[in-house]
Amino acid sequence: DDISHNWDYGTSASRQGYAGVVDDLQRARSLNPALGVVIVNGYTDLVTPYLASRYLVSQIPSLAGARPIRLDVVEGGHMMYFKPDGRHALKEAASELYQATQ
Repeated sequence: DDISHNWDYGTSASRQGYAGVVDDLQRARSLNPALGVVIVNGYTDLVTPYLASRYLVSQIPSLAGARPIRLDVVEGGHMMYFKPDGRHALKEAASELYQATQ
């Protein structure tokens, strides 16, 4: 109980609080508009659902000149890379992101 009462839920510069990366992602994109971002979700992932990723990405304001965020959905669950098809899709997404920066 003492911990929850003393926890800073994001009201100070310590950046403690709820986990989230949207603000950090937007800051990184504003500093480097050429930054490529690919988010890959497993279709049946209940831990980090695709629709949650899609919703969060849709809430990010567009940045002039910044590359769009790519959102892919592949067969599988949270660890889609355990199956060959999911592993292949994840590798392809990473390869395409890398090639786009060359």
